[in-house]
Amino acid sequence: MQDVRGRLLNDLEFFRERQPSVENMARFFHGRLLDALNRHGFAVARIVNAELKIWESPRAWASYSTP
Repeated sequence: MQDVRGRLLNDLEFFRERQPSVENMARFFHGRLLDALNRHGFAVARIVNAELKIWESPRAWASYSTP
């Protein structure tokens, strides 16, 4: 898994053909979170719904949840 600290999002594989919008960041970090939970022994397959929400401002946000 790529470390994103100190990196430009545009340099990451996921964002090579996607805009680093808040919607795409929510999708990207949602996947990373589930991968990290899985690696640490959590039963990710048993999660019914997992939603990650990123706020741009007090009134603007985007979220991504498992299908």
